[in-house]
Amino acid sequence: MEKDGKDLEKLVQLINMSIEPDSVIEHNVFLPVIGSPSKRTRQCDIVITSGPKHRQTITLIEVQDRTSKVDINTFNGWLDKLNEVGAQHLVCVSRLEFAESIKEKALLSGNKVKLITIREIDENRVPFGLFKLKFKYFDFKILKSGKIDLAFSKSETQSLGIYDEIKEYLNANQELNFNLKIFSHDQSELICLYKICRDGTLTKKGENFGVGKVVFEKDNGKPLFLLINGVFTRISLEVEYEWQNDTIEYPVSILSYEQQNDGSLAWVFEGQNETPSGKLSFKIPVVNDEKGFRIGGIITTIPQDVELMLYKEINDFK
Repeated sequence: MEKDGKDLEKLVQLINMSIEPDSVIEHNVFLPVIGSPSKRTRQCDIVITSGPKHRQTITLIEVQDRTSKVDINTFNGWLDKLNEVGAQHLVCVSRLEFAESIKEKALLSGNKVKLITIREIDENRVPFGLFKLKFKYFDFKILKSGKIDLAFSKSETQSLGIYDEIKEYLNANQELNFNLKIFSHDQSELICLYKICRDGTLTKKGENFGVGKVVFEKDNGKPLFLLINGVFTRISLEVEYEWQNDTIEYPVSILSYEQQNDGSLAWVFEGQNETPSGKLSFKIPVVNDEKGFRIGGIITTIPQDVELMLYKEINDFK
């Protein structure tokens, strides 16, 4: 994951893509300084380009993710940048409240400058009742492998020139590596045996462990290919295994994306935890438009062998 400041910038970009779906919203843009003989540029955290070409407006969004408030010098620097690149609007985003001097200066600018704070709020301030929203992750483990039968066509692999290689590989790997990405369903995306077993495990409610079995036939059903020496060949596969699925639930923090004098423009549901497989985190913005409240996207960091699921206990959220 990127450092926190860049992570917040990408979250703000995602929120604004949801709020303004018809605009072009770019992250970490270098805009030319108008009239600069040396063709100097200024770095902008986020740039929003709106409207038709002959009536385009440019909005700069500058994001500060620090433990201190935005000071007046930083704010004035953003105003200078706005003028230098010829943009029409400036949006300043901070996790902390803006100083009164900055608020006053923003108000005196009319619609040119907007101030936004993004901060954690109590669930009682959320207008759409997602009070029971939580996240759970499933840590699926293969405890023990049993029968593994892998078969391939001799004539096909001979024609592909990999017959000796595939025989040599299987003889050298009597127990297949469950985490090695050498399989594929579409000859494009590579997957490992662990994922094949996880996706093929049918569990009943409340079941946390058991014995699983996946079967792929060479000439029927969903195809499965093995990659050897850069060449795919269709195989049949039968695997039996013992599995365990640990489920852990955690509460979700709620952030409000609030614009001065206009209230919340969006809300962000945020969660993170250290799992045995690595750090898991997510940020999900929710916006309100003419269609009602809706999820605007998701930013996640999820270990390969962990599955994330969000759930709620109300029925009126889409």
